[in-house]
Amino acid sequence: MENLIVDGISVIDFVFYSAMFVLGMVSFLNRRTAWSHAVHYLWGALFLFAWGSAVVSSRPIETKVFVSLLIVSSIVLQVSIAVRQRQHNLAAK
Repeated sequence: MENLIVDGISVIDFVFYSAMFVLGMVSFLNRRTAWSHAVHYLWGALFLFAWGSAVVSSRPIETKVFVSLLIVSSIVLQVSIAVRQRQHNLAAK
């Protein structure tokens, strides 16, 4: 039973990568000006760097899978929102 408590994702890793995901999504959804576009690309680059460093580091496999799932979720959300906005803009013309 003690082994279940020790294994898994640490709280610090969970909070850090979850915050990176949330801030990346907020910056993506709030792209109104050139400054917000730059912030979005900055958060995207930081999130990709954090993902790459987590994958190549000696972190547990659970952390690597969690971060990989977050990056895939981020990509899927951004692509689906961009496609929907594009379709909406084309229908409005």
